[in-house]
Amino acid sequence: INNFIILINNKIKIYIYIKNIINIKKEMENINKDLLKYKTKYKQIINKLNNNIFLLKAPNNIIKLEKNKLKKTIKIIKKLEKKLTILS
Repeated sequence: INNFIILINNKIKIYIYIKNIINIKKEMENINKDLLKYKTKYKQIINKLNNNIFLLKAPNNIIKLEKNKLKKTIKIIKKLEKKLTILS
């Protein structure tokens, strides 16, 4: 099942061989680059949310916005890590 993409539609399961279609090494490099970007963004948001001065001065809607950004960033990181696992 490695090097395949699986498409499932109702009763049909289709395996598409991707090893020669996609440059896996290049794709993994791109994913790692994106992963680094989102992990950096994650750290920035965490630092902001752990900053007591920010929490005291920022309006509630801004704090809520940062918490939503954090949730979205975590989802993206998990998706990218899953893609890396599938490709490796």
